[in-house]
Amino acid sequence: MKKRVLILVSSLMIFSGQADEKALAKLHKSFGGPVTIIPKPEKAPVIDGKLDDAAWKLATPLELKYLTGLLEKPSQKTIGRILADEKNLYISFDCAENDAKRMIIGGKKRDGKIWQGDSVEIFLDPGHKEKRYDYYHILINPKGLFSDIYKKKKSWNGKITVKTVIEANRWTVECVIPMADLGLGKGIPKVWGINLNRHRPELGAVHPAGGGISMGVQPKIKNPELYREGEDTAWSPTLSYSNHIVQRFGHAQFAVATIPVKAPKKVFDLVLRLDFEDGKIGPFTNAVISEKNFRGKGKSIQPEEGVMHLNLPLKDLDDMTLIYCLKLSKNERLYYYGRAPDDMQCEADRHEIFMTPAVASKRKFPDMATYHTHASQMAWKPEGRLRACKGPWKMMSGHFSEPSIGSVMYPGTDWVIVRTQVGQFRRQVQQNVVPMEQNYPRGLTFNSKSKFVLDNVILFRGVDQEAPSAVTGITKKIAGDTIELSWTESKDNTLVYYYEIRSGKTVVAQSRGLTVKIPKAKAKDLSIVAYDLYNNQSKPVAIK
Repeated sequence: MKKRVLILVSSLMIFSGQADEKALAKLHKSFGGPVTIIPKPEKAPVIDGKLDDAAWKLATPLELKYLTGLLEKPSQKTIGRILADEKNLYISFDCAENDAKRMIIGGKKRDGKIWQGDSVEIFLDPGHKEKRYDYYHILINPKGLFSDIYKKKKSWNGKITVKTVIEANRWTVECVIPMADLGLGKGIPKVWGINLNRHRPELGAVHPAGGGISMGVQPKIKNPELYREGEDTAWSPTLSYSNHIVQRFGHAQFAVATIPVKAPKKVFDLVLRLDFEDGKIGPFTNAVISEKNFRGKGKSIQPEEGVMHLNLPLKDLDDMTLIYCLKLSKNERLYYYGRAPDDMQCEADRHEIFMTPAVASKRKFPDMATYHTHASQMAWKPEGRLRACKGPWKMMSGHFSEPSIGSVMYPGTDWVIVRTQVGQFRRQVQQNVVPMEQNYPRGLTFNSKSKFVLDNVILFRGVDQEAPSAVTGITKKIAGDTIELSWTESKDNTLVYYYEIRSGKTVVAQSRGLTVKIPKAKAKDLSIVAYDLYNNQSKPVAIK
């Protein structure tokens, strides 16, 4: 009898797992990623901060990654878990911490400045409305003090229970939030936008030379061995320094839900894509076609003289991304910025530069690129910090800060890729961000003191989760002990940033261009795959 029961339970678990996988796949296709299913516990967990209640084993562990989308793993692991029944939402955090003695406790009362120290955050968008600021936001510090906010107003005070425990190498959180306090007394939406975040502050005695915060000075560091880089992490990275991009929240389906939720019409919305191969400059002005491009052969654009303008009014910027390929004189700067309706300049707060390893090894950055005014991202190393990146690339994140114009420091003589979260374009007035509704740029201006070339200019909203097209037009030439391969460019929603040649399962070559040479000895069972900037990969194509 016991064997029959065990077999039945095992069968039910397998069936449940398969059903969850199908539900997750459907949710991902309709809303994008990341996705999770929020189960209903048989018995609610006891809220004591200890995480030892059996109910938590039912919840999917949600591991936090870098908020900005960096590929490295954070130094301290953070796992969130979510459960829900008809009355309450239950959320826990398990925060590894190898430097507990230096934790910072922010805030002295409820709704205080919790964000100034170590903290976790909960973002809840019931019904997945994706409207700016129309969500619930809860911050919790290691001592269990919390701040609860709705629509940016601290006047919302939910009947929230929070318990925390601080141990030698971690701190843990358990909290319960009544559904009724989330306006859900008459039913629970099937899909929510949710994010779980953690802020681990930067630590170290850092003083700018001259005593003031300025982009143009080299910071002095007392006891650099005690310096600790800040870490902002999230279950669903927003790909910017801001936690508050509601369109970037993760997508959660509730087992106890009663109200259907419509999926967005588009997960990905292409606003502009120009590769200039048709010989036209599109909405650019003061630009001419150049007979060279990112892949090696083809067309791009450069200014006729002075600056180029992208005359394209930009609205609904919160979840918009700009990508372009750039080439200009070594160690020069490209300035790019928007013009708000009142003609004031506005710029983004962050960009990423993808460069080849050869360029990365020779790059030089002046002091201006080393000091970062963001609270948790002090970039004090004078050479700039390279980040992990897939393929034949290295990546370095740059930043803009008031009152300077946004600019990209060009690191070498080869092409680079620049990616900017346009949603963070805004102008600064006395260190305060002007509301976005007053700040939509009429277009973008690109300017440099030296000649520059742009290729593959792309603007889009949402998330690129589609793979590039399979590689076609493959040709193979044999010259002695070398094989030269060439192919035509794959199509993609955003940008294919490299191609990978495999021999069986072994990678033998990578190229950002449309040709590569490999030793004849490695040319067995060859195939080629295209990767885009979001690490979506095409189907492998055999090379015969």
